[in-house]
Amino acid sequence: MQLYFGESVRRLRQAAGLTQEQLAQRLHVTFQTIRKWERNESYPDITMLPVLAGLFGVRVDELLGVNQAENERRVQQITTAYDNSEGNSKREHLPTLTAAVADYPLDYRLWVRYLECLLRNTMGIDGALAAHKQAREIYENIAAHCTDDSIRMWAKRLMVMHLHSLAQAEPARQAECEALLGEMPTLRCTREHVAVMVMTGEQQQQARQHLIAELEWLLAHAQYHEAGKAQNKA
Repeated sequence: MQLYFGESVRRLRQAAGLTQEQLAQRLHVTFQTIRKWERNESYPDITMLPVLAGLFGVRVDELLGVNQAENERRVQQITTAYDNSEGNSKREHLPTLTAAVADYPLDYRLWVRYLECLLRNTMGIDGALAAHKQAREIYENIAAHCTDDSIRMWAKRLMVMHLHSLAQAEPARQAECEALLGEMPTLRCTREHVAVMVMTGEQQQQARQHLIAELEWLLAHAQYHEAGKAQNKA
């Protein structure tokens, strides 16, 4: 089982309003020791654990981050199940994701998947309009607080496509859609393109193949989308 001792010590110390130096003084250790604990570079002697737990007013298992480890296992289980599902089957995960974001409200890995699943479950323009307020709130929460760029860009892509669908009924939404689109990186800034330039040897070859595969998929998807638009107009 993975432990989160360092994260737990830092969180409890900050909640108690203590600096690393102040905590070190109370425990009669150096502040470098506290810093190493919080970085998970070292751990205290087992006899120190009850002292630390008593100081913060928590159980030893909470101090060790056992609960956090279990939470992480559960989140990984939910996200993996969602990611491994395909097509319309992703829609079936909405009840699970609804419960998950309530249980783990600060985990943006869950929020972005919930946003995607929510939008997948909308039916037509009326469904998109009905889901807009909630989708907007989720997106703004991610944009304001999430520090993971990949999640932020995922949420932005979902919102761009959502606004584009709303523009069918509310043409003004298209300008909002295009404004968000302008905030997204170009192909030159993607991981696949940069990987080709910075990798060497076999890894570079793999990165090149992956880039080509991604470009082929993007081209095919764009052509499919254009064909669908033409069919709808007909």
